[in-house]
Amino acid sequence: MLKVPKGIEKRSIYLSIYLSIYLSIYLSIYLFSFQEIFFHFIIFFFFFLFVRFLSFLPNLNKSFREKYFFSLKRIFFLSFFLSIFFFFHFFRRTLTNTIFIFFLASFFFPIQLQTFYNCCYISVSLHLAFHSAFTAILITISTHQKKTFFFCEHCLRP
Repeated sequence: MLKVPKGIEKRSIYLSIYLSIYLSIYLSIYLFSFQEIFFHFIIFFFFFLFVRFLSFLPNLNKSFREKYFFSLKRIFFLSFFLSIFFFFHFFRRTLTNTIFIFFLASFFFPIQLQTFYNCCYISVSLHLAFHSAFTAILITISTHQKKTFFFCEHCLRP
């Protein structure tokens, strides 16, 4: 079973809520679309919790981890690589770019879909999700010295 130190789950949820609110407001201001602020919050919140959960993967069975989860290296690489397309995503919203992001994501996520609409929807969703993952990684790196490491178990112990 998963061994989670006391106090980490609450702090993870509080930190995820705080970061999600902050980033969703920032993204909504940046995109001038306050109608989507709740949608951004949901994406950030669940993805931060997912990234937080990945910190406990070494405590899991190796075969279980390999079967059901992506490796941390793959997530770090993919989030960094997809963040390169930040400019293209927000300033060139073309159909070609969406298709390209889908095929890039399908290299890491072998998804078989029936309709083209679903392909575009999944590609944009994955793209936004990994932008939030990259943001979480940057926050992790920048705040480690201040003892607020986002998914570092020894820094969050009470």
